[in-house]
Amino acid sequence: MSGRLSVNAPRQGDAAVTTPQAQPLVIVPLADLNRAAVAALAYARSQSPNVTAVHVTDDLAAAEDLQQRWERWAPGVPLIIVESPYRALVGPLLSFVETVRRAHGASSSVVVVLPEVLPAHWYERLLHRRTARRLHHALLHQAGVIVATVPFHLGACAQDARRLRHGPVHVERTGQRVPVPAAA
Repeated sequence: MSGRLSVNAPRQGDAAVTTPQAQPLVIVPLADLNRAAVAALAYARSQSPNVTAVHVTDDLAAAEDLQQRWERWAPGVPLIIVESPYRALVGPLLSFVETVRRAHGASSSVVVVLPEVLPAHWYERLLHRRTARRLHHALLHQAGVIVATVPFHLGACAQDARRLRHGPVHVERTGQRVPVPAAA
């Protein structure tokens, strides 16, 4: 027996059988228009031109404000407002995803892209409610739904802000900040 792996490549003249894949419908649940949401939307747009944002709320005045900001920021992506009078999030979102999946047929795929905030320090976890994880676990049990999580690291945000304030720096072992010379 030889140690080689034989792969049968298509020969010249063989017709390749391909099935056209429809672009998936991508749903991005949003709490607000923030950096995590922007990162999730950028990823969703890279996956498909069929992107829909959804906001579940019990405050219609705040939702109207978000709708106005949304129209200025992302005019090509529709924002659907789902009213939830009892502040429930998971149930109304699951119902929305199921309605969209049924409307587009069983053969189309629905991708839910969840923005997830990842704190830099352990004590910051107390401030974040882990909503993305609850949604992720609930959506995993939905047939015909693909779940993607886009992490947003809060520590990277602080590093970017520091870089903008002080410019690019090089920190030596002594702890002194030495400015990096600008490229010519």
